[in-house]
Amino acid sequence: MRNKNNETVTLKKGGKEVQLDYADHRKAVLVLRAVNHKLRQRIIDLLEDGETMAVTDIYIKLRLEQSVASQHFAIFRRAGVVATDRQGKFIYYSLVFCYLLISLEAFYLKVWYSFYYSFYIL
Repeated sequence: MRNKNNETVTLKKGGKEVQLDYADHRKAVLVLRAVNHKLRQRIIDLLEDGETMAVTDIYIKLRLEQSVASQHFAIFRRAGVVATDRQGKFIYYSLVFCYLLISLEAFYLKVWYSFYYSFYIL
């Protein structure tokens, strides 16, 4: 049964229930889609050192058009994978590791729990 107010679904089998939150799943899916692209993985590799980089430096190092880099960073921003810092006309990006890890961990734990709960316990 789906609850429209907080976007949760309750799976029932026998006398047991598993509650899933669609909002958490959507966040995790956005993160997974954002990192599941070869070019975006190369951008993550550049940002992994924990330093901020200007978008100009990134598209020069990867030999990209500025518009292509901007489109990929828009996907990262929507997923919450990067943080931005505008300094004058330059935008600096850095990875947000805690959000990336928490989103993925929560997603996999819930999926694993739901699978285990529905097949082995019920």
